[in-house]
Amino acid sequence: MKALLTTVLLLLCAAQRPAAAQSARHVTLEAQHLPAMKAGAAQDLKIFFHPKKGIHINLHPALQIAIGKNSAAASVGAIHTVKDANGYLNPAHPVTVHITASPDLPKGKQMVKLTVVYYLCSDAEGWCNRDQQTLDVPVTVK
Repeated sequence: MKALLTTVLLLLCAAQRPAAAQSARHVTLEAQHLPAMKAGAAQDLKIFFHPKKGIHINLHPALQIAIGKNSAAASVGAIHTVKDANGYLNPAHPVTVHITASPDLPKGKQMVKLTVVYYLCSDAEGWCNRDQQTLDVPVTVK
């Protein structure tokens, strides 16, 4: 009886897992490597969205990019996107976000930690979902 209960619980947990991770496997994110920068300096970071075929990224609601804990970034500025002919995110062009490094960063290797929130939809199946992914982008502070 105990083994049966354990099996049922494991199956229930496994059945719930894909809902949380489902959208993550439909889109991968890739950030360009940042060139070396001074503490307190600002520069643009390019983030590439790679959706699987039949998936599109909505721009309404807009993409959100936030600073993660213990990040080398102090602030995130304007987010620039390119729309495709249907008004969705054009994955052929990177999303550009203006970031400013923390002014008190020590010299050496640091990590810019970002959380990206976006909305994706399936063209064939008609579902839409909110997803978030984290990006860790290494940067050298000079």
